[in-house]
Formats: sequence, structure tokens, C-alpha cells
Amino acid sequence: MQSLGRNIPLRRDPAPTRWQYRLQRLWLTPYYRVLLRYGGPVLVLAVVAQLVLQSETRRAAIVQSFVDIQEKFQARPEFRVGLLSIEGASADLADAVRARLALKLPQSSFDLDLDVLRAKIEALDAVASVQLRVRSGGVLQVVLKECPEDLT
Repeated sequence: MQSLGRNIPLRRDPAPTRWQYRLQRLWLTPYYRVLLRYGGPVLVLAVVAQLVLQSETRRAAIVQSFVDIQEKFQARPEFRVGLLSIEGASADLADAVRARLALKLPQSSFDLDLDVLRAKIEALDAVASVQLRVRSGGVLQVVLKECPEDLT
């Protein structure tokens, strides 16, 4: 016979508790796994972005850094226009076009509005048509077609 005073250790039940079972079943649902796998990091990034962008000085500094990058890119020598080439025009008409445009070269090609320049040139009576393009090497090419002299 065994004595009743002896402590018998309780064996652990291998079955999960109700909460463990529910959590396992929850992890097996695809929606919940996707939500935790992608939604959690997105939520963390959104909170960090909110905290960073909350300050007006930080927002202004971020915008200013993007503006500085854009200005540095546009001021590169590859985009610099330094020469004006006029083709298909007489010397007098070429001088009149240069005077009408009044470009201060060198200038960035991003600062040139070719539609406005084309309209200025087409406003001259001696010009029938004009084409403008920025060629490589920093040349603004103006190709003119003069009106016949009997129409001017």
C-alpha cells in the first residue's frame, strides 16, 4: 500500500489550452497572417512618418532638400544652352530674331519655354514658319522659313 502523504506529481496535459488553440487557429487563417505580415510594418512606417512629418521645420527641410536636388540636376552642364543657331534666315532676319528673343545665355534648357520663344519669332512678319529644338552640345537651334519677299 502506498501512503497518502506522498506527493504525486501531476502530469501535464499535452492538449493545448483554449487560448492556445484559438491562437493557433487564428494563425492558420490567411487574412490574419497577411494582416500581421504586411499590415504591421506598414502601420509602424505610417506612425514613424507621422511623427517625423509632424514638425513644420522638418517638413520644410525635407521639401527644401528636394528643391536643392532638383536645382542641382537642372544646373548641370549637360543641360546648359550656350549658343543660338539660326538657320534658313538672312543676316538681317537673324539679327531681328536675336533681338526679339533677347536670351541671356548660358541658361538651363529647363528654363527655356520653347512655345513662348516660337510665338515671339512667329510674330515677325518675315517669318513663315519656325522650328525650335535644343540640340546636344548646348545649342538652341532655330530653323526658319522666310516668307517670299513679294508677300512682305
